[in-house]
Amino acid sequence: MDADLFSDHLENPRGLGLLEGASHRGSAGGAACGDVIDFRVECSEDGSLQVGFDCSGCGALTAAASAATSLAWGRDLLGAARVSTELIADELGGLPESKVHAAELACDALHRALGSAARTASLQPRQGRNLVAMSGGVDSSLVAALSSESGEAVGVTLELWRDERTDAAASCCSHVAVRRARSLAHSIGIPHLTLDLRDEFRAGVVDPWLDAHSA
Repeated sequence: MDADLFSDHLENPRGLGLLEGASHRGSAGGAACGDVIDFRVECSEDGSLQVGFDCSGCGALTAAASAATSLAWGRDLLGAARVSTELIADELGGLPESKVHAAELACDALHRALGSAARTASLQPRQGRNLVAMSGGVDSSLVAALSSESGEAVGVTLELWRDERTDAAASCCSHVAVRRARSLAHSIGIPHLTLDLRDEFRAGVVDPWLDAHSA
């Protein structure tokens, strides 16, 4: 671990307090761990990103958020979608196992903000670019790997449900499954976007089923 790099991000955090009124936000953490982080993202006319955040908890979380901001700032959406837990840790000069959780939370929150931005962003079509729906399982990960070999691949995962009672089991479309899919995409070397469609899924699928079942 490079203590100087870590200290620099801790003492001079990039993006802290910026973009409070941003349109696109993503948060991670909670009462269970005591660490909470909120990322904000805005897209410039040229497609480059500006990033800001606020957080509370351990110093490692502030440093990790600063590192994530440095990695994403000025990049386009798909460039920022390549920012991984490992890249955040590397930007900090490496992290001990006990501090990796901070990089994971920063990555989660950043990618939720990027997912929000992706829903309104306008990406120009490109020959050879393939969007691969990734569940975090073997089949979709293999498709993503093969697509990246033959052209440009972008992994996308839909988050349709979140339940603390089942997330730890990596149930379908859960937060843990999303994190696994993102990690697999990054290990292949492709960008990954997460679209939070929980409200739409509840309104369009779950509630009508419950109403029909009741009737």
